[in-house]
Amino acid sequence: AAGLNIEVVSVDVDAPDVAWSEYAIPSAPPDLPVVVLAGRRTADRKRFFIDHWQPVPTAEELDVIRTSPARQAIRDAVGSHLAVLLYIPGTDSESGQAERLLEELLRPQNEHGPLGLSLVRVERSDPQERLLLAFVGARAEGSDWVGIVFGPGKFMPPLVGDAITEE
Repeated sequence: AAGLNIEVVSVDVDAPDVAWSEYAIPSAPPDLPVVVLAGRRTADRKRFFIDHWQPVPTAEELDVIRTSPARQAIRDAVGSHLAVLLYIPGTDSESGQAERLLEELLRPQNEHGPLGLSLVRVERSDPQERLLLAFVGARAEGSDWVGIVFGPGKFMPPLVGDAITEE
């Protein structure tokens, strides 16, 4: 896809000096062939595992790599808003409290002009969002989670659980 920043690397799995951590996996894969998708955090330049396919991703799985409903919503909103709040509901007993707080905070913010904030909600269990969830580090279970997306793909460290307050 245009603008997709993926680097394809073919690895000789029999080479003795392969640094598997460079591919976000601890050791050589047990079964071959395999395609591994890994990301790299620019701040600490560390790689992280996202997904894998054996032997290769299907056309439907490639579509999930290209885009998702939440990533499209972020793209649509970030150009016309100061920032986008990415909200991932928790799975614990406190789940949903952050969403009510965010909606209350956004209402007056957006009444003051077109450059307010936007809210994009992502379900942890949505298979179309598994790559986004992997990139932001959201696990299958956990507390409410909010990250701020702004500019051309910039992402601030998230707030989780009790750290999500009006302040």
